[in-house]
Amino acid sequence: MVTFDDATLLAERSLLGSLLVDPRPFRDLERFVRGTDFTDPWHRHVWVGMREAAARGAPIDTLALGRQMLQKLGGRIADLPRLHLLLHDAPTKPDPLPHARHVVESGVRREIDGQGVLLRATALEGSMSHEGRRVRAALRISGAAVLIACERWADAAGEPTDNLAARLPARLRAGAEDLDLRRAADKFVGDYPGVERSEVIGHEQRLVASLVHHPTAISPTVAWMRPDQLVNRPWATVYSALAQMAAAGNHIDHTTVALETSRVGRATGTAPDLPVMLDAIEAERGSVPGHLRQLVAGDHLRMVASNGAAALHDGATSPDLPVSDLLQTATAVLHRMDHLSTAFPDQIDVGPYGRRGSLRIDPPNAGPAIEGPAAG
Repeated sequence: MVTFDDATLLAERSLLGSLLVDPRPFRDLERFVRGTDFTDPWHRHVWVGMREAAARGAPIDTLALGRQMLQKLGGRIADLPRLHLLLHDAPTKPDPLPHARHVVESGVRREIDGQGVLLRATALEGSMSHEGRRVRAALRISGAAVLIACERWADAAGEPTDNLAARLPARLRAGAEDLDLRRAADKFVGDYPGVERSEVIGHEQRLVASLVHHPTAISPTVAWMRPDQLVNRPWATVYSALAQMAAAGNHIDHTTVALETSRVGRATGTAPDLPVMLDAIEAERGSVPGHLRQLVAGDHLRMVASNGAAALHDGATSPDLPVSDLLQTATAVLHRMDHLSTAFPDQIDVGPYGRRGSLRIDPPNAGPAIEGPAAG
């Protein structure tokens, strides 16, 4: 059975062979095809050689390219007989665009899949530091990578773009293409366990219970996280009751909350037992909702990043899923994480030594995590 990877390798050979037969389309294809789009490292060397020849104004042909690769790479890696095989693989009527589109699709899928580890590291950093500035800086790097992928795919598909990627700061573009940053992120994530569901449930309960003592914090908290987004379903019912009471301007204490929770619970089908609820509320009498909100935000950042990374991997490795849908998924994950980061203060002073184990990312001076059309 022919696989997507098999077809990708054939498309790479057909693209390069077509350009050796007729190099005139190279300039147009160079706008959206990258060397990293090629899965075969030797194909990548051929593409880079073509690009370097075009930059010098030198001809792109088998003999000139062979001499260039031999001089630069040596005989073993240059593997010159394969250049002649590329000519053999060129279609009878060379049209490199369809093959270039397939090569770019493969590259974009791998690029988006690779963002998963950065998202997980960003979420872990946020849950440890509780600094919104650092989270948003890292999200801007992933957002730049997604934006570049969006516009490359749109170019390959012949669709118009706003050329927003060209306006990205050079430092941000470099971060989006930095493979060492991804390796560091992978190690950083691997050094820490995943988020525990029981811990998430506990933090959510504490946050909701503390809001009973701080009614003015209810509406701002609901604006940041809706009741249906809580993992702790019984306490999501209490949270929903608090939200409705705060919106109506009703008096809030443990008794009125219990009454409203019983009413909402009849619709949701779940609520905590009364003694458990009252004990939890009393236990949070001296708590600060802002701190608990940061704990919940850190938990949800990690859950969104973990689930998002899994969804991006599944989508990237499923050829039946359109690339535009994959890019929209990546954009949605970035926006959700960016919204969660608003629960954190911009920056926390931790002294001259910083935090142990944090993933240091210098915040680029750039705009939001992602902008422009999600699917190009």
